[in-house]
This record gives sequence, structure tokens and C-alpha cells, in this order.
Amino acid sequence: VSRTVEFDSFVVERCTITMKKPIARVARDGEIETMSTPLEYRIERDMLHVVVAAAGGESSDAPAPS
Repeated sequence: VSRTVEFDSFVVERCTITMKKPIARVARDGEIETMSTPLEYRIERDMLHVVVAAAGGESSDAPAPS
């Protein structure tokens, strides 16, 4: 990714990326992975649930559980 000169972004619910090569090096979560092509992506709505402390709740210096 650091070698990318130009970067375009699009808002879609589903995307298939085809390439000439059968294998692509892809940066995902900060790691470079080798993946088979075509690359297929889709948005899963309402799949991420976020928990937030109530206003005025206690704070902690303890690390978040992993």
C-alpha cells in the first residue's frame, strides 16, 4: 500500500475485483496477505455491535479484553 501512487475509493455494497494474475498481495488489517483472485467483497449490514459505557460511568486504566 505504501507504494500506491493513486488511490480511488467507491461506496458500494458488493464488489468483485478481477486481475490478470491468479494471486494478489493484499493489505488487510495492516498485514500483507496473498489471496486468490478474483477478490470479492461485500458489506454485511448491522454486523458490528459497539458497546459504550453509560454517561458518567466509571473509567478504568485496565486494558480492554481481547
